Amino acid sequence: MSLYENVVLGVLFDLLFWLTVIGYFVTKYLTQDMIVGPISPSLPTACTNFIAFLLVFYMTACYGRFREQHDAVMKSVGLLNNICMFGNIFFSVAGSRRIYRHLNAAHILSFVGLGGTYKERNLFEPLNEKHQLLNQKEIQNLKNHSFEGSTPFRVLLSWVMESIRHEFLEARISNEEMLACLELVFELRASLSRVYHFKQQPVPYSYVVLVTVMVDWFLPFYAVSIGYTSAGTIDSSQSGFFDFFLEFLYVITYALITTGLRRLGARLQDPLGMDLEDFDILEIVSTAIDQTNKILCAPRMELSSEEEEFAMFQNVTSKHLKSERGLTDIALSLEGTQDTEKDSVGGK
Repeated sequence: MSLYENVVLGVLFDLLFWLTVIGYFVTKYLTQDMIVGPISPSLPTACTNFIAFLLVFYMTACYGRFREQHDAVMKSVGLLNNICMFGNIFFSVAGSRRIYRHLNAAHILSFVGLGGTYKERNLFEPLNEKHQLLNQKEIQNLKNHSFEGSTPFRVLLSWVMESIRHEFLEARISNEEMLACLELVFELRASLSRVYHFKQQPVPYSYVVLVTVMVDWFLPFYAVSIGYTSAGTIDSSQSGFFDFFLEFLYVITYALITTGLRRLGARLQDPLGMDLEDFDILEIVSTAIDQTNKILCAPRMELSSEEEEFAMFQNVTSKHLKSERGLTDIALSLEGTQDTEKDSVGGK
């Protein structure tokens, strides 16, 4: 779905928008034969300023939540890569592959546990079948314990920590290396849990109700007040129709902006859905699986000898000296050319 269909058409199908437009035209029609004295626009203006002030803070809070959730989700992908890089260097092949499977399964189940759009049947099962992250015994073990909420991904991270401890007991890593890797797992757990914190603590209900009630009540009142203050028969001259068109354009523009910001703020509060503004969770977890798999499949580095490193250093140094000499020759030739041109100009 395009941005036009998702945002513009969404506002145009908003009942509040059409109530505002209809309220303006009905007021203009009912007051076309009335003569209204000068009315102070202070009340509509004051309400307009207050609504704008309130919407700015509302949108700031919603976008702040959106950015923090995005940072937490993307940080978890980086931590997955870091742990797999650590495992590729220090762990055994079996240990690194086991950690890769459990880490990516925990990453997927962390989004399933939120209880929103993504379910076990539409996210975890297809990806698990494709990448073979958990076998049937491990899945049954999780389901016997608990397969709801944040429990599955926390259990899987504890399995990862057990694998790290096993590598330490097998004397493949030192105590300091084990603690460093465990610290990365703790950071990953905190990053994934942060999204749950936002889910459990949405934008304060009283704040949402205040914004919704104020906007829903004020827009029709605003349209009626604009239509009433300009009551009277529309002048048939060109300037009269132009004034009416500008007035209507002002009402409809304000209605579009206000209803659009209200709808956008409501969508930014929970970016883990299927809206255009939401995170592409399927793409994020698929990219994480692909990146971590490539890290584990990368060949181990072959250490070069001191003689090879010294030969490469000499080669680079000689090329650097040659390039410096070449630059010096070019600079001298340019200076000689400039001196020749000066002499020719002086002779003339």
